[in-house]
Amino acid sequence: MAETDGAPAPAPKKGKKTESAEDKEQRRLRMRERLLNDVAASVADDLRGKVAYVLNHYPDTRDSDTVLLIRLWSTFHPDYVAGRSVSFDDLAKLPSAQSVSRWRAKIQNEYRLYQASDAVAEYRRSLRKDKKDEMVLAKPGPPLISIYSDESGKAERYLVVGSAWTTSIARIYLIEQDLR
Repeated sequence: MAETDGAPAPAPKKGKKTESAEDKEQRRLRMRERLLNDVAASVADDLRGKVAYVLNHYPDTRDSDTVLLIRLWSTFHPDYVAGRSVSFDDLAKLPSAQSVSRWRAKIQNEYRLYQASDAVAEYRRSLRKDKKDEMVLAKPGPPLISIYSDESGKAERYLVVGSAWTTSIARIYLIEQDLR
């Protein structure tokens, strides 16, 4: 079975008291200190601890998520690594590359531990900015609104106008079919 990634709890729901900036900083420092203590005691009970252990003991893993993942699997899951390969069946039992990468990013960016080289850190910052800019540009515009209207009684004393408004592509299709 794939191990849980030990991710932090989700953000509080609406109506709950939000954490102040000072409280967040105190919590971040407590988590950083706990992680340092776990690494010093060689405690790696969860994925966070395993990632920190590998980053601490193998500096070459700080610059490459691929090297980090290979080293983590080889160190903590040697039964699933046959020589230099992993079977498809065993791949589902190992921590995912995405989870390992996220914990590496949290440890390096939030806790400021086991930092990547300056060149790699700068590259990651520019990549993050490029992705953010790309996501802003890819933001969808307002929804398409289709309006179907008709009038009746132009030559009569009273005029009646009716319309149907929709933003649903499925509804637009059904309306067009009914109008034909």
